Amino acid sequence: MNKQEYQLAISDIKEEAIDLDVGDNLLMYCPFCGATHEAKLSITRKADGLLYNCYRGTCSAREFIPSVAGAMPVVKKSKFKPRKLWMNTTSLPPEVVMFLEDSYGFTQEEIETNGIKYAPEQERLVFPLYGVFGRPFGHSTKYIGQDESIRGTVKGLHYIEEEGTSLHYPVSKHSGKDKIVAVEDVLSSIKVARHCASVALLGTNISEEQARELAGQYKEIILALDNDAINKAFMLRSKYSLIFRNFSVRLLVKDPKSMTNQEILEEIVG
Repeated sequence: MNKQEYQLAISDIKEEAIDLDVGDNLLMYCPFCGATHEAKLSITRKADGLLYNCYRGTCSAREFIPSVAGAMPVVKKSKFKPRKLWMNTTSLPPEVVMFLEDSYGFTQEEIETNGIKYAPEQERLVFPLYGVFGRPFGHSTKYIGQDESIRGTVKGLHYIEEEGTSLHYPVSKHSGKDKIVAVEDVLSSIKVARHCASVALLGTNISEEQARELAGQYKEIILALDNDAINKAFMLRSKYSLIFRNFSVRLLVKDPKSMTNQEILEEIVG
């Protein structure tokens, strides 16, 4: 590698790490060895610069890049602000039970086991959220009324009451096994939990803290997202593939909550 190629590689590393806070790290494709089949170059933000290291056996790229401006200030994370559920909830009326049965194929046992409630004034389903060891940390809601202005914008609202990773683990007889499926929403996580341990991301992102929690409990992860999140899905696999024995991606045409059992087995769980 000549001097110009080296400088371009360093520029790529600096650009990739521009949003890292002190102590954070990420993985990227190594610009030195040129391998593009797996992200092996680790970058860690230090107080006074960047440390990079390629973990491929045939590549020896490793260096500390000092910050031109000197030591960087430690960026403190914003203080957690709990958001309490303010809606009055009741048990599900018969028409809402029928809606869950007809729309998603939910059973009465799944409704009761997952503690699903209803907020009649807001026309929202209310789901309690549980952390990795069953710790309740908040609620998620889903609008099921007919107001199109709401249906098209704020169908889902989350109320996070306890600080943590904000990953929801539905009740599943498969919990504690080696493999977990990560999906976007609570309804989909409940549906997938029939066949495999599952987790609701409450979105499409996986933070480093969330990835560490998942890798501490499961050796394999299947990330199942909509087709329109293809770039996000493969970026996450590139970033976290080294901390799991296997990191698979499933790009879906249909939400898991709307799939049949056979479709979930064939298109997601495998």
